[in-house]
Amino acid sequence: MEMVSLEQPVRFQISWFAFCLIVLMGCKMQPKGIKQVEFYPGTKDTLSVSSFYNGLEHGSFKRYHENGVLMEQRYYVQGVKTGALKRYWSNGKIQSHYFFANGEYQGTCREWNPEGKLVREMNYERGYESGPQNTPDFTPIFLTGSSKIENTITHTIGSFDLKNQDGHAYSEKDVQGKIQVANFFFTGCGSICPGMMTKIAKLNHAYEKDSAVVFLSFSVTPWRDSVSRLREYANTNKIIAPNWHLLTGPKADIYKLARRSYFAEEALGFTKDSTDFLHTEHVLLVDKTGRIRGIYNGTLDLDMEQLAKDIKLLKAEDED
Repeated sequence: MEMVSLEQPVRFQISWFAFCLIVLMGCKMQPKGIKQVEFYPGTKDTLSVSSFYNGLEHGSFKRYHENGVLMEQRYYVQGVKTGALKRYWSNGKIQSHYFFANGEYQGTCREWNPEGKLVREMNYERGYESGPQNTPDFTPIFLTGSSKIENTITHTIGSFDLKNQDGHAYSEKDVQGKIQVANFFFTGCGSICPGMMTKIAKLNHAYEKDSAVVFLSFSVTPWRDSVSRLREYANTNKIIAPNWHLLTGPKADIYKLARRSYFAEEALGFTKDSTDFLHTEHVLLVDKTGRIRGIYNGTLDLDMEQLAKDIKLLKAEDED
């Protein structure tokens, strides 16, 4: 009888099984890449598209105006801003062009008005302004003494009448004589707001028992962010400090306050239609007389560190 060797087929089966096992394990170990799409509240219109890889932002991030025109595009490498950041007006014309290296401003950055005229040019080196600055519409002013500040900075924050997360009425009278840290957010935001609010929470922790400093977070979707929803958001995110107020009220009032009082958006000095959605990473520092003393990017550690230093300067200024 002829004997048939099974050795070769058995070796083949073992090799194939090992190969499949390696492939499956390799797939399981691969970092996961996902794409997150955020819509304008109550619509199916795209607000932003984010890419994540292994839990960190990676690749392009795009944000859109309500009319569908691209508003902003930036890039990340493992959670760090890198390369060009471009913003566009709702008419499609470019608004600003920045460059990042390792999460910090780098090189020449430019800004334009809605008509396409260059209004500002800045040079950065590792996140700090360096070299000649061409800033026809905005020039930093360094002042000492309250009289010089009041005579030079004439704009002050306007009046408002809103409600906080506890349902209590809150107005400009409640912040008189206090230093304000203000920002604009919404509870359903899944892009810039979570990171910005986390950084504000860290700053608030240093001043949670300081009645001379108040933190104001205005909802930009007040038609959805009711008092009860703000309270739920505060509980979820452990916002318990008595000097941090999440505020809601009429949309028209909040948007007017943001654009005409706090100058919360990039387009300083330019008017937007009240229907244009407000979504900004800016955090503003306001002194006890209601004058804006600083504007910071709430998503950047460097800017928030500077904000912390400037709060101390304002407090020292009040003591002099």
